[in-house]
Amino acid sequence: MFIQRFSERAGVAADKAEVLARAALQTLAERITGGEAEDLAEQLPAELREPLQRPRNAPAEAFGLDEFVRRAGERAGIDEELARRATRSLLLTLRDALTPQEFDDVVSQLPEEYRELLRIDHDEFLRRVSARAKVPADRAEVFTRAVLQTLAERLSGGEAQDLAEQLPEELREPLQRPRDAHARPIGLGEILRRVGERAGIDEEAARRATRAVLLTVRDAVPRKAFEHVLAQLPSEITKLL
Repeated sequence: MFIQRFSERAGVAADKAEVLARAALQTLAERITGGEAEDLAEQLPAELREPLQRPRNAPAEAFGLDEFVRRAGERAGIDEELARRATRSLLLTLRDALTPQEFDDVVSQLPEEYRELLRIDHDEFLRRVSARAKVPADRAEVFTRAVLQTLAERLSGGEAQDLAEQLPEELREPLQRPRDAHARPIGLGEILRRVGERAGIDEEAARRATRAVLLTVRDAVPRKAFEHVLAQLPSEITKLL
């Protein structure tokens, strides 16, 4: 599951994703204390623990993001752009995989420039939807707005507004509802019908679009916020993910 999520975010095949993830983990281990690296390793799949092995009393090396990207790229034999994407993918996938406290412990040892990698802007959001839905970027925006508008109808007004505040500014408008608006109990079939109608696509494309947007929302917001959204959606939605 860890490598699958990393693979989707980095936009690479699963076999290459493992190479990239291990290179980024080994570099992360150098950037945090040995004790924190050991604690982190205990929460990851057994096959990903070896790159994090350091003496427990080893100090963190104080290097910046550019050096992190350089080391990860050198280890994986990839260019700077892919190494930066792999670094971001690692942090996002760790955010999903760890407890909130453990993730906070890791991030607290990194300077602010690393945390900026966790922010997903409008272009990056659409790039991920485009890749996941297998459509051009201009269609990805149409799909995204259709899905978000439909989700807003299924969520309470307060939840829709809370979600909007955590997404790129350009994507907030479809989620606008009065804060006291009630959730509408529509099922997955009706959600897909409305998405399809708004985007001008058939049911299968609407299913693919809804999955792509939800997965990208999961990338873009804190885990607890995404769990709050899922809690108000029909249970069949989890099958899409």
